[in-house]
Amino acid sequence: MTAHTPGPWDAYETAGHDRHGQSAVYDQNGKDIAIVYDGDANARLIAAAPELLEACQRSLDTMQWALAQKQPKPGTTDPCVMACQDLQYRIGTAIRKATGGSI
Repeated sequence: MTAHTPGPWDAYETAGHDRHGQSAVYDQNGKDIAIVYDGDANARLIAAAPELLEACQRSLDTMQWALAQKQPKPGTTDPCVMACQDLQYRIGTAIRKATGGSI
């Protein structure tokens, strides 16, 4: 999979052909990233993708470090550890989806 276009990205409402209009997402050099036909909210979400991916990657690194420091025992019922493990799984899944399988 090819690496994504580096951020930041911005979303702008454009003149559309339907009653909802359309929005465009551009990179920092003005290159088109996406045209979104069903609303500005989706375009803003797409435009935030590079920053969201970076935040997820940093969060995953931090959780892995924190869990390594705590050294939880297998089968722990510590709510903090269980919450971190759940978030670690969810964030890892989101990163793999965004990157085509790599973290």
